[in-house]
Amino acid sequence: MVELEKLWRSVGPPLGNAWSTLDIVGGMCGRKRACMLGR
Repeated sequence: MVELEKLWRSVGPPLGNAWSTLDIVGGMCGRKRACMLGR
């Protein structure tokens, strides 16, 4: 379990950054967000 926590700490932040970037790009596109919401 400690190993998993270490792994998450090393992988978590970059993943979060990537997700934020995706969110920004999706917001700029607009359509992707609408698709994700199912409209």
